[in-house]
Amino acid sequence: MNRPNEAEYAPSRLSVVHLLLVLGAIVIGLALVFGGSVWRGRAVFRAYVERTLKAPAHPPKGRSIAECVEYAVGWGMACPAMETWCANEAPRVAAACFAAGELDTACEGFGDQVFQTGFGVEACQGLRAEVAGKYAKRSHKKYCASSYRALAELCRERRDAKTTAP
Repeated sequence: MNRPNEAEYAPSRLSVVHLLLVLGAIVIGLALVFGGSVWRGRAVFRAYVERTLKAPAHPPKGRSIAECVEYAVGWGMACPAMETWCANEAPRVAAACFAAGELDTACEGFGDQVFQTGFGVEACQGLRAEVAGKYAKRSHKKYCASSYRALAELCRERRDAKTTAP
């Protein structure tokens, strides 16, 4: 019985190396394209933060809680960068706005509501009614909730500072 020559059917070592080099070049090329895109997006985000948050008018003074929430939500919705970066910054935006106003009386008015997970849900639902589009509503919900979480955290910190003060 004649056995076929296995060397005829086996891929040459050179073609396997060539294939690996081509695949490696494709992966490196895609990584460079993706990395460049992220780098440019980060630069746009930094410029947006500089233009909006480092401006002399920030944080806005004399705003009510609802106005600060609307300000933070508007800031997040207008953010031109990746949603993750904007969502991470939105609570800081809201906290800076809240801290610039008279927060003590507002926190006393909220009482124990700031300890509940549903704090601010109704207010956010009312604000979201004006927003059109499924994905815009979803983003609005995230930014609004993070603003109220920031408010709850500030109120809890102020309450703790009052109870532990000598």
